[in-house]
Amino acid sequence: MQNETDIYILNRPRHQKRGLTLNVNGRITLRSSPIKLLGLERGDKIIFLFHDSQMYIARSSKHNLAIPLYGRKSQLHGCSASTVKELFNHIPGIPPDTQEIDLVVSDHLENIMICNDIIQALAVVNRADPSHCR
Repeated sequence: MQNETDIYILNRPRHQKRGLTLNVNGRITLRSSPIKLLGLERGDKIIFLFHDSQMYIARSSKHNLAIPLYGRKSQLHGCSASTVKELFNHIPGIPPDTQEIDLVVSDHLENIMICNDIIQALAVVNRADPSHCR
């Protein structure tokens, strides 16, 4: 018998890029695509919005409850346990005992009207597949 080595490809491409990771401890991670589209940098703030049953993420400097971002240029982090807890309540399909979830973020900005203000935001697919949950 010949000994064959199993090959594991660790850097496999993903079928869809996921730009947002939410952890139950409150950690919010944004990847490079939404960072570039929203023009975010370290120290900027973000908010999550629900408009017509669709979840959005937007850059915000006006809101006191906005989440400040830290980290490096291509991966920014924020922390808000109460926000993540609320978002988990609005995401169907999360298996029990899920600690972290990756969500797909749109690849283009949308203009949404809220309180007579036009806000540029990215839509977030607020549905979980078990393969996106850890």
